Amino acid sequence: MGSLGGARPDGSLDSEDWYFFPVEIGQIIDLTLSMPQNAHFSLSLYPPYSHSSVGTVEAEGNMRFLQYVAGEVVIGTHK
Repeated sequence: MGSLGGARPDGSLDSEDWYFFPVEIGQIIDLTLSMPQNAHFSLSLYPPYSHSSVGTVEAEGNMRFLQYVAGEVVIGTHK
C-alpha cells in the first residue's frame, strides 16, 4: 500500500511512486489501483532493468486492474 501525491520535504508534490517486490516465475501478479473520483493515474508493471511495461491495464470507473504472470517486476504509478 502506498500514497501517491504526498508532499515532499521541500513542499513539492510527489507525482510517482515505485514498489519493488520479488515473485516466483510463473506466479500470478494481480494489481488493483483505486483512485479518487476525477483523478487520473496510470499503472505500469516493469521487469527488472527494463523500460518496457508488461501486461494490460483494464479500467473500470476509478479503478485500474492489471494481471500478469512473471518473475520479479517493478510497479510504477504516475499522476
